[in-house]
Amino acid sequence: MSDLEETHYPLILYHYCPTDAFHSIVTSRSIWLSDVSLASDFLEGKWIHEVISEMCDEYERTQDEKEYLIGQLDGLLKIGGALVLCLSEKGDLLSQWRGYADDGRGVSIGFNKEYLERLGNIRLNRSNENKDGTNSFNVRKILYDKSDQKLLLKDPFERIIKLFDDGALRKSKRFPTLLTPDDDGKIEKERKQAITQLGTSALYFMLYLYDIKNPSFSEELEWRLQSLMPRPHSDEYYSQSDVFRGVDFRPRNEKLVPYINVALEEVGISPVLQVVLGPKNITPTGYVIGFLRENGFKDVIVTRSSASYR
Repeated sequence: MSDLEETHYPLILYHYCPTDAFHSIVTSRSIWLSDVSLASDFLEGKWIHEVISEMCDEYERTQDEKEYLIGQLDGLLKIGGALVLCLSEKGDLLSQWRGYADDGRGVSIGFNKEYLERLGNIRLNRSNENKDGTNSFNVRKILYDKSDQKLLLKDPFERIIKLFDDGALRKSKRFPTLLTPDDDGKIEKERKQAITQLGTSALYFMLYLYDIKNPSFSEELEWRLQSLMPRPHSDEYYSQSDVFRGVDFRPRNEKLVPYINVALEEVGISPVLQVVLGPKNITPTGYVIGFLRENGFKDVIVTRSSASYR
């Protein structure tokens, strides 16, 4: 290899979990994507309010337009949710040990990002071709910097404010004084088209609700496996629809949590590259290596946390 060639190192994304969850993932060769709205961060999906509000001010939009957009975002949060598996670029982060790995007694599992992307594409193709209830997912990077967040939301935001400018929020003028009848008819037609397109355009924000977070969480360097899930607003809809097709439920503390089971299928490359034992996990590394090999996970690097946390 010449000096000019770059060595390719796979990006590892770490999932922090208690030891019993690690045992379940390895022995079942599967992972779970769970309803993010029932996670510990009560602002999941809601940070977009802050960003859109600032964008309205920067674009000098009216208060009515801002209130309309915030109302649309509230509506999207009521009808659309996400099933996720949270990961981090950092495999030995003290805040993650404390919050998600049994106060440091668990492990962080280092998944191969390229493997996860391949698996997501396989499930997407299967879902599109067979319509067999397979839930697809995307590998998503969480954005914390507001400038990055605004760039992400720029296209749907500008599409909507153009509709505002075309009269989507403007009341009809039945007897204009400065327009000819022909002009009035043309403007009224454009206004009605803008009204029709406005609700549909707002739905584009659904794609990004769970991709942005408060900058105070930036230490986590989070990525997610994400599968969008409808969240009907009426109990009657739940009883009559197949919205939970392919979705299971598990008890967790005081609630039932929807989740999908994702098998770690063969895709040509290894799913797990590293396992880090938490600062309070006393399992010998040799035991973990043997456990992984016995369950088909070979050549996984097993290390210990360097955090001095007891």
